[in-house]
Amino acid sequence: MAGSRKRKRSDGPPVVVRILLFGCKEFDKTRLVSNFFRYVHPETTRYENAATVYSHILDCDNTACQIVDVDSREEVGGLCNLLEQANAVFLCYYIGSSSSIRYINSVLGLLEGVKATLYLVRASTDDVLCLSRRLLHEERCLKSKLSNAHSVEIKLSLTAESVKSIDKVFDAAIGHALKYKVPK
Repeated sequence: MAGSRKRKRSDGPPVVVRILLFGCKEFDKTRLVSNFFRYVHPETTRYENAATVYSHILDCDNTACQIVDVDSREEVGGLCNLLEQANAVFLCYYIGSSSSIRYINSVLGLLEGVKATLYLVRASTDDVLCLSRRLLHEERCLKSKLSNAHSVEIKLSLTAESVKSIDKVFDAAIGHALKYKVPK
């Protein structure tokens, strides 16, 4: 993804990495996706099974990256095939919103038996200073259910530091999917 990543360009068909994004409307996934795609060439975008599917080819190697942005307003039961093919699943929630956390809880049943690497992405903004006990309790319960997931913290303002952390997260997901050790 980033220019510092060194991986051999391979001949033949590209390796496909599939990343699923779950998150309700409070989480601005469009910015998260567009930030990642600064490094890639857009190929196709289509709507499939209550999800927007972005297919891209990474600049640095022969890897195809498919990001599936699940529409939280739709029934997500038809995503079983996409989940089976996924290399990484990002569960994105906004800590300032109880409905955001409840939405992630509602899709956990879909992840049973999924072999993909799970990333729990906690988004916050500078104005989220004092959280209610209820919100903190809901978040603790969610984290306990996803104790095997990688935790990631980002700011929705997408400061330079946040952009760097998002890059690292996607890099790790792609590297893991390719059984490739991502350099620190």
